[in-house]
Amino acid sequence: MSAGSRRIALLPLKGFSRGKSRLATALPPVARARVVRELAERALAALRTLEERGRIGQILVLSGSPQVSAWARQGGAAVLEDAGSSSLARVVDRGLAHAAALGFDEALVLMGDLWEVAPEALAALCAAPPPAAVPDHHGTGTNALLTPLPAPAATAFGRPGSLALHRAAWGPALSVLHLPELARDLDLPADLRQARAREALPEDP
Repeated sequence: MSAGSRRIALLPLKGFSRGKSRLATALPPVARARVVRELAERALAALRTLEERGRIGQILVLSGSPQVSAWARQGGAAVLEDAGSSSLARVVDRGLAHAAALGFDEALVLMGDLWEVAPEALAALCAAPPPAAVPDHHGTGTNALLTPLPAPAATAFGRPGSLALHRAAWGPALSVLHLPELARDLDLPADLRQARAREALPEDP
């Protein structure tokens, strides 16, 4: 059994129409749902590439949305459904516990809103000794995490300053990798403007 086959990737996703509420002032609902789905498709495609290369053994989408669950299964991912009301950290922690129960030794947690996500950057993270975290472009949030299973501590995804919280909870064993392709997320209208300026996302028709 290869090392990659013992590693699982977790991709937490809200419903396409529910995600990125902070972009409401910059995008109407239909356009926002389209952007959320596009970013989710990029994340899943990058993870599928890692799976094809033997770097991960399974992709597990975490979602409380029937639409997302159907989309994920159609894309070849497994699904762990939730009630849709839990915090992001609790959703991820539940996914990590589920992955450990399935017998996986390591998990790659990836946020689904990264507009330059690339398989090569994910492979670089997989090559690091766990636990390892990738910060967002502000240097305060956490966009990706590689952890042994069972996870040594609860995660802090979705909380302000999650990188510092992860460092405090996981201690000096947690390394931080600065990978630009995994750093640029889409949370605020300024992020959308930057993505469009770099032609990573199209203007609305």
